[in-house]
Amino acid sequence: MKKVIYHLGLILAMLCLVTGCGGAANTGVVDAPAHDVARSQMEAMNEENNNNNNNEVASAAAGSNMENVEQVDIYRETAPAITGNDQSDSSQAAAPAPQSTEKGILIKGSGVAKEIKVTLSQLQGMGEQIEEHTYFSRGKEPKTAYNTYRGVRLANLINLAGLQPDAQKVLVVGVDGYTASFSLSEVEAMLMDETAPGKSLPMLIAFAEDGKLLDSAGDYPFLLVMGQKWEGDYNRQYWVREVCSIVVQ
Repeated sequence: MKKVIYHLGLILAMLCLVTGCGGAANTGVVDAPAHDVARSQMEAMNEENNNNNNNEVASAAAGSNMENVEQVDIYRETAPAITGNDQSDSSQAAAPAPQSTEKGILIKGSGVAKEIKVTLSQLQGMGEQIEEHTYFSRGKEPKTAYNTYRGVRLANLINLAGLQPDAQKVLVVGVDGYTASFSLSEVEAMLMDETAPGKSLPMLIAFAEDGKLLDSAGDYPFLLVMGQKWEGDYNRQYWVREVCSIVVQ
């Protein structure tokens, strides 16, 4: 700004000389050297102003570019890293197998090698392991009945989960919380029917009664049935409806 004022003052002084300030104005003759000096000063001032303007534009452009560069760098720093499985050959990755939503009996506990679920469709597909027997049942009412049940032995289902050598106890649990407890030797034993001497019956997880699939409001159409431990035994008290889990300890 000081330079601009200086140049303006210098130009005014020269104009005074050209127009007659100091006594030269009346002649009407412009001193050639003075005129050239004024023109040179004007051109120099214009060139300097242009240079200053160009410098300001260049500085503004450079500042804008720096802002853009800084903004890009920030986005690069905050961009989330790709994580997860190896993406190099994602086209070859196998899709996860769909899991069955069908409810079933959970076989679990410290007495088995692994926890498994056995569904109704799996029970029905167990082929030669499916058995059918007619059971006599005695309740405390007193009430007696004969019914024919179809299913798979409880001992065989436990073996599917890998029975451990130190297993001793088996709990059969219904969806309502009702539980029957047995020793492993009882589960593996054949039981009696007091009305049919010599008849032996296994503990059975049944899915059908008298030729029809068991009804279940809670989606667990499974019933534990068994014979009598001795004559007069109220064996019906051990029967568990809607079996949802078998715990081996």
